[in-house]
Amino acid sequence: TTSASNSEMHSSFAEIQSDSHFLENSIYQNTAQLIISYLKMKKMVLLNMVTPLKFRLLKVKKMILNVVTLLKFRLIIISYLKMKKMVLNVIMVLLKIDNRFSESEEND
Repeated sequence: TTSASNSEMHSSFAEIQSDSHFLENSIYQNTAQLIISYLKMKKMVLLNMVTPLKFRLLKVKKMILNVVTLLKFRLIIISYLKMKKMVLNVIMVLLKIDNRFSESEEND
């Protein structure tokens, strides 16, 4: 019975292996197809891209970059302000603790 179960295991392992090979191959094929279609699209875009369009795209790109820079700057400022608030809160807490400590010392 041990040899029978062993051969069963071997056959199921072989099935799993062939399945994984099939999956791997299909993934590679799909990826290749995707890349090829992307390259075809890129070629079409490049062929159809006339200079004025290129110029317009550059303008749009510049605008987008400006917006992104502004957003980044805004995020930096916001995080700075949050940090400042946190620091101030910590300082306040420390001052309160210090006050309580000095009050309790006076009471002693």
